[in-house]
Amino acid sequence: MIEIRVAEMADYDLLLPFYKNAYRAGHPLLNADFYNWQFGDAACGRSIIAVENQLVVGHLGCLFADGFTWLTNLSLTENHRSGSLVLSMYSRAKAFGLPLATTNASAALVALYRRLRWYRQPNLERFCCINPRLAGAPVLQLMAPVSHRCGRLPTPAKHRYWQQPGLQGIALDNGSTAVLQPNCGGARLVDLKQPAETAAQLFECGYSWVDYVTSWNDPIIDQLQAPLWQPEKESIVPWYINPIILGSQSEITVFSNTPLPRDFIIKRYHSDHGRVPTL
Repeated sequence: MIEIRVAEMADYDLLLPFYKNAYRAGHPLLNADFYNWQFGDAACGRSIIAVENQLVVGHLGCLFADGFTWLTNLSLTENHRSGSLVLSMYSRAKAFGLPLATTNASAALVALYRRLRWYRQPNLERFCCINPRLAGAPVLQLMAPVSHRCGRLPTPAKHRYWQQPGLQGIALDNGSTAVLQPNCGGARLVDLKQPAETAAQLFECGYSWVDYVTSWNDPIIDQLQAPLWQPEKESIVPWYINPIILGSQSEITVFSNTPLPRDFIIKRYHSDHGRVPTL
């Protein structure tokens, strides 16, 4: 008999062996502090677990933001990868009372959402900007570690996303925010205002590249123009940088069981494409 329930922090010792089998070494869910940040506050996120014979056989993360439950970290043991178990876990997620949405779905989940008649939104769009001083430089030079040269800039304070363990975030002069990745030479923007000014400040701070991921309907896309900004498919800056996978691109899908509002813009903090493992 499989029990499906909402996990508590006290369940972490039960979850840890499951996580070790499901995720690579160094994945943040192997850190209890990260788990507590992501799923320990009932107003912001919870995890649903499937338990059989005192062993976790399935896990589904639920993040609550802007009127949706964002599904993340779905994983099942090899002997329990049935559609019925997934549907039971999704049914429990619906009990939180919000419509469901998710990004970055696997091929198997894309097929499931098709059968469930979920709504598919356009993939998120990613734009990259390379420091003009490094124009024409090979990709490995762009991804080389850099030193932050602008002193101590303030950490963004308004959103809980910035409390994520292991995240190095800054607030720029114009209100833009970014996750710093000096070990890989770049910065990943979360909130973007005045794109040219924002990129220039980060380049003055010593960074070789910046990128920005957003919904296709984000009005600021009109300001992300060549030659300074490039669509991902025209840029050499890889998406995966921990570890670096040259040539990788984001290809972030978006699905929901109800339509997203027409003017809804997905941010990094809405789902797991902005968490530490994918940064």
